[in-house]
Amino acid sequence: MPKKIFFILMLCLVLIGLSLLSGCGGGGGGNQTPTDPSNPTNPTDPTSIWTAKADMPTARAYLAAVELNSKIYAIGGKTGSAYSASIEEYDPGSNTWTKKYPLLDGYGSRGHLAMAAVGGKIYAIGGTSLTIPYLDTVIASDLTTKSWTAKTVMTTARFGMAAAIVDGIIYVIGGRINNYDGTKTVEAYDPASDKWTTKAAMPTARDELAVVAVSGKIYAIGGIAYGPIYYATVEEYNPATDTWTTKTPMSAARSGCAATVVDGKIYAIGGTNSDGDLSSVEQFTP
Repeated sequence: MPKKIFFILMLCLVLIGLSLLSGCGGGGGGNQTPTDPSNPTNPTDPTSIWTAKADMPTARAYLAAVELNSKIYAIGGKTGSAYSASIEEYDPGSNTWTKKYPLLDGYGSRGHLAMAAVGGKIYAIGGTSLTIPYLDTVIASDLTTKSWTAKTVMTTARFGMAAAIVDGIIYVIGGRINNYDGTKTVEAYDPASDKWTTKAAMPTARDELAVVAVSGKIYAIGGIAYGPIYYATVEEYNPATDTWTTKTPMSAARSGCAATVVDGKIYAIGGTNSDGDLSSVEQFTP
């Protein structure tokens, strides 16, 4: 083949290749990382995104949330300087909110409470109100009627505690008992007998902690003590032996964080410490 024809063919192949690369995004945006529509400068993983849902009717903080029968219930909390008795039901299937009959036990509005769902009923436990700063009250309802039933009160009135369920028993852990002191107190509530039992104290007194249950054990994560002192502490409670074991701490101390479990692994999410509010997430494998 003459050299002139060979070079012309090679040039054509190069030009075709460049054209294909341009069409596939080699010099443009075809293969660029997708961006968050609300912030085009912030790349996001298209397989893992947040989707806005219907707003909760009542804006509030320091509320509690619990799932019952595939519905989510947002309960209590604080709006501005006022505590709320609101209960609002969210239906993920229809993306709608419905106002339910509010908390009712003589104290009504409250925040920093603990919630648990057992045996088809929701239990609202402790918390704080404008009239009584440390509540020991426990009320229960299946939310199909307007009635709430008062249950046996906790031994220790408190707010900022956390609750977890193991084998149908509600364990209420930590919290604040006065203006200065967190507590190590652990109490177990049996809905069947309506009785509280004091359990082995948590090694570290703290409030605004997170707790989760994994494989029959409870993990108390983070929290705060007066000072403020922020904790990275993780302690494991075994209900079968009524004993506590100190586990590897988080890398970041944090209070007010959320914790959840996926595939046996614990995720500690957000919170706050002396550096400010946190967006960090840590994973712990028990």
